[in-house]
Amino acid sequence: MNTVKRFLARRGPAWAFAIAAGAGACACAVPAAAADGTPAGMVTFFNATRCPDGWTAVAAGQGRLLMVTTDAKLVGKAVGTALADHEDREHSHAYSFEVKLDSKHVSALDWAGNHGAARSKSYTVSGQSSGSTSNLPFDQLPLCTKTPAAGAP
Repeated sequence: MNTVKRFLARRGPAWAFAIAAGAGACACAVPAAAADGTPAGMVTFFNATRCPDGWTAVAAGQGRLLMVTTDAKLVGKAVGTALADHEDREHSHAYSFEVKLDSKHVSALDWAGNHGAARSKSYTVSGQSSGSTSNLPFDQLPLCTKTPAAGAP
């Protein structure tokens, strides 16, 4: 059992994470609570293999890391391809940096032609790392939303 599952298991069957449905003021009614006190539309992760009865899977969150934002333009934005359950996708990183070497003189060569054993110069190094995995497979928990009760607005 991985660290996330152990963390969630100590906190009961559900551990809520806030999912922004929009930004700014909302002129909407607060949904009525279900018989168990959970408001319809609430979104949470479950430490289970599927959403429990009365809850519906949120497909947009499957295989994704959810981020909190206060920028309305970023709400609901998906980046890249979602991960499959237990996937450990290979990835690589581009890199680029500059190295500046100071000049160095060799004092034993004290003659007119000694213009420095090493001149000051900057070198740019760039490339791409080789592909590798993290060895930390992505273990998904179902992201679920509370289904409104029958006849609820």
